[in-house]
Amino acid sequence: MNDEIIKEFPNSGQKIVSLVNNSKFGKCIKKVQKNMEYISRINKEINIQKELDCIYYPKVFFANITEQNCLIYEEFIDGKDLTNYIGKDKIYYNNEIACINLLKELVIGLEFVWSKNVVHRDIKPANIIIRKSNNKPVILDLGIAKNLDSSTVTEGGMWGTKGYSSPEQRFNNRDLFGKRSDMFSLGIVIYELFFGEIPFKNDYELAFNSCDFNKNDLQPSEKFKKIISKMLEKQPFKRYKNSTAILKEIDDYLGGD
Repeated sequence: MNDEIIKEFPNSGQKIVSLVNNSKFGKCIKKVQKNMEYISRINKEINIQKELDCIYYPKVFFANITEQNCLIYEEFIDGKDLTNYIGKDKIYYNNEIACINLLKELVIGLEFVWSKNVVHRDIKPANIIIRKSNNKPVILDLGIAKNLDSSTVTEGGMWGTKGYSSPEQRFNNRDLFGKRSDMFSLGIVIYELFFGEIPFKNDYELAFNSCDFNKNDLQPSEKFKKIISKMLEKQPFKRYKNSTAILKEIDDYLGGD
């Protein structure tokens, strides 16, 4: 297979990521990993993506993983990530319907991994691209996803990104970690799109502050606040039990009284 390099992205350690025009797969993302310290993580990501095969995740065209190196070709998603949609002049700002419709799409997308008892663990705007062709969200970076059936969930840190991680992730409370941790992060993303900023600026606020719905002089409806505040409950058992429960609440919102 021959490649014509279109764009090289900034290197991350031993990982080289490029946008290429491949002789077999066309325009796609090429990933080369030379440091195989994280081979198990790479294999996990690839296996999960191959099983998903849906519009909410990039397709994997080819993967060759050995103890020496790793070569992956995956679908190029033409669009912009959600960091480009945050702010007062953006479509989601103070727009409940747009935010709730996006939330519905993302819950449906995450259900594909949740149904396999897998938690994404790093839901944030930079990991969600809005596809230009149909405005559908695409969820990226399953590299730190964890299978809840695996003992590895108790090993090492809980990962995630500061500002978007759930309290149980941020404070390394492994016993409370699960699918509802993704729900919390997703609630942060939707809150930020609506208000233009995240609800908890530091660990103290994450641990002790309630979610403030009176920011920037905006006045979201009680139904909107109910959905987001339940996703942002500090205790996981107080959040929605599963995707079905979230989607029911969303459909009730979209359907009116």
